[in-house]
This record gives sequence, C-alpha cells and structure tokens, in this order.
Amino acid sequence: MEIRKDFIEVEAELHKALLLAEKLTELEKDWAYNKNHEDMRLIYGYAVEHYINIDRLYSLGRSMARGLGFDLYNVNNAAEYGTLYSWVQHMEENWAGRRKEYEDLKSNALEAQEKTQHFNCVVQMVISLDEQLKILDSVKILLAILKTKKLYLLEESIINNTFVKKEIILQPSILEEYDVFISHASEDKNGFVKDFCNELKLENIKFWYDEYEIGWGESVLRKINQGLEKSKFAIVVLSKSFINKKWTNAELEAVLNIETNTGDVRVLPLMLGDSNDIKEILSHYPLLSTKRYLKVSDGNDLIIQNLKKVLSK
Repeated sequence: MEIRKDFIEVEAELHKALLLAEKLTELEKDWAYNKNHEDMRLIYGYAVEHYINIDRLYSLGRSMARGLGFDLYNVNNAAEYGTLYSWVQHMEENWAGRRKEYEDLKSNALEAQEKTQHFNCVVQMVISLDEQLKILDSVKILLAILKTKKLYLLEESIINNTFVKKEIILQPSILEEYDVFISHASEDKNGFVKDFCNELKLENIKFWYDEYEIGWGESVLRKINQGLEKSKFAIVVLSKSFINKKWTNAELEAVLNIETNTGDVRVLPLMLGDSNDIKEILSHYPLLSTKRYLKVSDGNDLIIQNLKKVLSK
C-alpha cells in the first residue's frame, strides 16, 4: 500500500505502521477461529465469575486487534487526519497507556482457566494477545521516532503557535551529540558496562548511558529514542539477560529501524558470554548474524581501538 504524498518524508516509518496493521489483521482472524472453537463454547458451562474473564479476553483482545489495526491503516485517511501530528496524537491518546490493561486481562483469564479446565482456546488467545502486545510496543517506538521528524515538528509548532519566522526550530534530538549509544541489560551494568563507560570517558569518547541521561520523572521511551537519534552508533551489549528485556529489545528494534531507513551502519554488536551463549543470542536476532561482532572477552583496549576506527571513517 502506498503512503499518501503529503507524508512522503516519513514514508519508511509509515510503511512499517501499515505492515504492523497487516499483522494485526491476520491476528484478528485467529480470534474469530477461537470463538468458533469447541473449547470456547464449553466455557459457558462454568460459573459466571470464571467464564466472564475468559469471555472478556476474547472480546477485548479481538477488539484490540481490530481497533489498533484500523487506526494504523487510517494514517492514509487524509479526511480524518489532515496532519501527521493529529494522527500521532490520536494514537498516543488511544493506545500508549493500555499495556497494563491487557496484561491484567490476560492474567485474569489464565486464573479463571486454572479453576475450570485447560482450555486450548485460552492458550491460543493468550498467544495472540502476547503478539499484539509486541506490536503495541513497536507502535510506541514508532510514534516516538515520528515525533523527532521535521514534518511532525513543523506541524506541532504551527498548531501550538510556536512557529517562528517560517523556520523549523529543530529539536536537539536530530543532531548527533554522541559518538555512541550504550544499549545493555541492567544485569550487565556491574559486570561490564560501568567499567567500559569509564574507559570511554578516559578516551574522550562521547557516549549516551541511561544512568547519566534519564532524569527522575522523565519519559524513558522518549529519552531512549532521543538518545538513539543523537548518537552516531549504538553499541549493543548482547547477553542472555538482554534477550528477555523489554527495553533493550525496544532499543535494538529502534536502532535497526534507523539503520534500515538510512542505509548506514548504526549497530555495533558486542557479545557478552561464552560460545554457547553467543549461539543462543544469535538465534534470537537473525538480522545480526550477518554482522561482524566483537566479544567482551576481547578486552576493552581492543574494543575501543575498533570503535575509534569506526568513528574516524
């Protein structure tokens, strides 16, 4: 599907929005199948306090697939959204704060299932909802990236009466202020990351590190995306702890998205673990398997030496 011409500046980001919408359309079909499954009809033979939570999982989970997908597709509806700003605001107001609502929906249904029997339809619906929550996280990242784009900033300044002399006052986030962004799991801070950052400081390499950059009460997601936009490269410290972390995976997805859009190398993989750990890590991130990576065991001197070569190009 083509992106409307007035949004061509953010074509790559909105193309991803449409791909996410297509995935939600497929997931919505799964909900319809589960509704007609024999297991689903059997839940009504149990007490109302049990089956109602399973029924709510179906109705609200399917509604999420349909509603979020519709809103993503609707970015091309110029009659509904005359500006990118209005669409982004609508998406944030309707979807940004709803993850906990769906997590509670899932846990209530699973608790009800334990008090009845092991319904296969509930298992399948939980799988579908988990996929939709991953898409919701991707949408949040996408919105944060769009809010750093010149088109959005121009529209925002006009709508909020801050447009001055017909020039866009660009946010600092679109300037490269850092040499490298450090993406890592919190479990790896004491074992490696803090010492590595101290070494970078001694070498006068400018780096973005969450403990230094995210203040009390500030939006973690927005600060991360600003940090990624401001950084020339991202060193991604990949470990077994990294794999299961929401924020680290969000960071990796965001910087890979920037790399795809620009065609420039942005991700510098750094492996933390033994050969078996590295094999497991690469199985989770097949897109990184074609990249040359360094290992923490190579030592800080060699890592920084290679980083300096990259920065000098």
